[in-house]
Amino acid sequence: MRIRSVAVRVLAVGLVISCTADLPIGPGGVERSMRDGLSTSEDCAITIAAIDSFALLVTASSLALPDSTFPSDIDSLSDYSAAHRRALIDDFDLDPTVWDDFVRRSRESVPLCTGIGDRLAVSATSTGALRGVQADWLQPPGGMVHGSWPNIVFNYIVFVTRAGVSDDGRQALIEVSGTCGGLCGSGWLVVLERTDDRWQVRGMLMTWVS
Repeated sequence: MRIRSVAVRVLAVGLVISCTADLPIGPGGVERSMRDGLSTSEDCAITIAAIDSFALLVTASSLALPDSTFPSDIDSLSDYSAAHRRALIDDFDLDPTVWDDFVRRSRESVPLCTGIGDRLAVSATSTGALRGVQADWLQPPGGMVHGSWPNIVFNYIVFVTRAGVSDDGRQALIEVSGTCGGLCGSGWLVVLERTDDRWQVRGMLMTWVS
């Protein structure tokens, strides 16, 4: 399993670097609606770039998105999280201040950007609150239908945390995960860099797979 994870991780890095998402942070690169030191448009651009790269990596043609971000279970004091931090710094030259900000900001849930589904490269639908859903998965041809939403068809349910950003505003880190029914899914830490007024995915580190 460890060898498989490393192989998938290396493949993911190559795929993301060659086919990275590229999103402007807002009209003219300016957005004055600030939240916790990060503009709304920057938050959205980071989230969109990360989800697009995840969809590309897992070859998802359609997504279901909750209405809010989900808190990360990253624990900065655990050996598991410390290993992720070291790998991100070593493999992607991550600024340590990004990790610190990510751990702090990703603990809380906030609403996803308005209209985010319309800005993704693949089709997406909002599923509403997913936390209380207890239903079996059905998998008809062409996609999955969740028992609680018989008219919604999608390949993946995608969950995303809030992003952390470096002190200089040039790097970001966000966690994206997706489930595709049964023992199917994966989670990734996504490193992004800002060039001028655009956020680009630099690489992705797998945190779990099933």
